[in-house]
Amino acid sequence: MNRRQFLRSFITLPREDSPAAVQSVTTAGSPRRYARGTRTLIEDAQAWLCRDDGGFFAIDALHTDELHYLYVDLDAQGQIVISRDHNQKVDPRDRLMA
Repeated sequence: MNRRQFLRSFITLPREDSPAAVQSVTTAGSPRRYARGTRTLIEDAQAWLCRDDGGFFAIDALHTDELHYLYVDLDAQGQIVISRDHNQKVDPRDRLMA
């Protein structure tokens, strides 16, 4: 499996029980909750939060035609924040190191 196929495996169609309005900014909790090498669906954001050796990144679970990366940062309390409101396109190589 190449990198593109691996990343496309994150994309899922929204389920019928998904929230009607996806939150533009979602808190995903402490970075300690997520082990390296994991991917977790954050339902409020409809995004996959992934952690690899480089850090955290998020992939939009709503877009099925191409991979769409979301902005990931820490808030003032040290919690992971996933944002759809970021004005610039997020580079797929960007990682939050936390």
